[in-house]
Amino acid sequence: MIFENKYKVGIKHITLGNKVTNKALLSFMENLACLHSDKVGYGILDIPRTKLVWLLLDWKLKVIKRPVYGEELLVKTWSKGMEKCYAYREFEVYNEKDELVAIATSKWVLMNIEKGSIERANNIIDSAYEKEEKEVISKEEIAKLKEPEDCISKIDYMPRKTDMDINGHLNNLNYLDIAYEAIPLEIQDVQQLENVRITYKKETKPGEKVKALYTKKEDKYIVTIKSEDEKLLHSIIEIW
Repeated sequence: MIFENKYKVGIKHITLGNKVTNKALLSFMENLACLHSDKVGYGILDIPRTKLVWLLLDWKLKVIKRPVYGEELLVKTWSKGMEKCYAYREFEVYNEKDELVAIATSKWVLMNIEKGSIERANNIIDSAYEKEEKEVISKEEIAKLKEPEDCISKIDYMPRKTDMDINGHLNNLNYLDIAYEAIPLEIQDVQQLENVRITYKKETKPGEKVKALYTKKEDKYIVTIKSEDEKLLHSIIEIW
């Protein structure tokens, strides 16, 4: 089943040149994924019954033609199916001219909040989403990211209460904000680079200061987000 919804690009979604940010595009996609789960009975309001919550592990976004302020976008998503503990979800974004302007893929797991453990996907859940075979970005493109061996600079960041999500953890998309803070100011167009790759490793809780380590490898800007003592890895973000 292909699930879709329309989103208007507003003032909070844009940056230089009145163009939509990568974070805004990902926020539309994340919202649509939640709406899809609501529709099939595994959404936020179903948690008291199912005891299950979806946790995002990986993003890969590719912008083909960047939308601008005032445009209405049609965002589409579908399940690509479940394998063992993992669920894969694809996205497409179209502008008002019916042009494909962005694509993305993502990887998720189900957490049983009563047991505090990952729930293996079953046929009932898989069937509810009515998976599609269509693929816009291959699974290989969200293979495991490697932590860089060195860094150019570091910053400290204390997550705010407003950065937290409904699970009491740092919101997935706010890791991208931290990455932007860590990337040098002279790189002005970082929010408009066409590719974003994010992997999540360990949740960040309220009061936990993190350290963002920045480096550059070939054409990629890479930010590794770790605990204050740099012993725990929270996330790796690549932008290019």
